[in-house]
Amino acid sequence: MIVILERSNFSFNKSLIGKRVVATKHGDSGISVRVAELVRVGVKISLSSWAANDRIYFTSEDYHVVSPRFVNCSDLSVGKGWEGWYDQKPVRKSSFR
Repeated sequence: MIVILERSNFSFNKSLIGKRVVATKHGDSGISVRVAELVRVGVKISLSSWAANDRIYFTSEDYHVVSPRFVNCSDLSVGKGWEGWYDQKPVRKSSFR
């Protein structure tokens, strides 16, 4: 899911506020974001202290979710096992001329 980070108790908090990142949800308790994702969006974080695959956890007060756009893959006939609604951009169907 895509979230916008608002605040945290980390030392790099100032460069974190307002960044739009890809996160993984962990129940109702919060989310985790990979350090590589934070570096990608420009957060000033010391890579000598963190590995790129480390995850940083945020509570539900530290972010807000960007409204996802759901697409119904059953209507697109994408194949068996993909029935239902998924959080992704709609597939653009091309037409041959």
